[in-house]
Amino acid sequence: MRERAEYGDRMAAHFHLAGAPAIAVEALRAPGFAVTRLQSNAPLPARTSRIPPQKAYLVNVHLRELAIAELWLNGRAQGLSRHRADGGVAIVDLEQDPTVYFGAAFDILQFYVPHTNLAEFAGDTGAIGAALSWPIGQCDPMAKYLAAGFLPALEKPELADRLHVDSAMFAINLYFARAYGAAGTARRLVRGGLAPWQLRRATELLAAHLGGDISLAELASECGLSRSHFARAFKQSTGTAPHRWLIERKIERAKNLLTRSRLPMAEVAIASGFADQSHFTRVFAGLVGASPGAWRRAERIDIRGEIAP
Repeated sequence: MRERAEYGDRMAAHFHLAGAPAIAVEALRAPGFAVTRLQSNAPLPARTSRIPPQKAYLVNVHLRELAIAELWLNGRAQGLSRHRADGGVAIVDLEQDPTVYFGAAFDILQFYVPHTNLAEFAGDTGAIGAALSWPIGQCDPMAKYLAAGFLPALEKPELADRLHVDSAMFAINLYFARAYGAAGTARRLVRGGLAPWQLRRATELLAAHLGGDISLAELASECGLSRSHFARAFKQSTGTAPHRWLIERKIERAKNLLTRSRLPMAEVAIASGFADQSHFTRVFAGLVGASPGAWRRAERIDIRGEIAP
């Protein structure tokens, strides 16, 4: 029976908060990853409530300086700590019955990382174990950089496609395994790319889901691989990550529609798999170096499909 993952509103309740935005990435045969933003402009009114023991870590990345924090593990106080705003990290194992008290305002991105997912990373990097450890409150700028990438999706989840979020979650959890766990010192296993049938199946699935409504776990399962093995093999075969490959195909489709159809920009965006016109414009300009409208004019095709003067 799968454990009940603690994130979002369930985690907010432990922190005496009314609610908290969260994103979860479900695995096919194991508990998935999740990220929750916990923030308050006031100290906690009391210690957090008890979280049911489970085989998972909470990796907390602080976005705001927290001068007063106290942690208890298995009922024993671990002393006061301070978390700086430039990426102070605290890792707790939910098997150790943790509770905390924050004596000041806080803003945290909290990642729920099941042991089973870390074991997957460890196995694919040749590591023996997958335990995580990090000095409480010590800064990790890379963790903050990767964590901050989830803020737009937490603020506007309707604009975040599954593959993008899944890939970002995979990347940060792989970083956790390498930076904080045994996978970081393991001998890296050398493996080749995808077999021809695997590459064909993966690209067919991606092309059929331009909107990104497919997960990394689903792609890997179709190829008979773990997520980490699939992600690495796909990049070795194509030169790019699955999500990047999908974006490039979306841009190719958009270019084709811009030059060969009379569709207005908003319809081109939707037909190319983008959430809306603003999202399309931002991604197109970032990759092509010009807005869709400017690119269309440069191709001498206006919105009516006529040669521009």
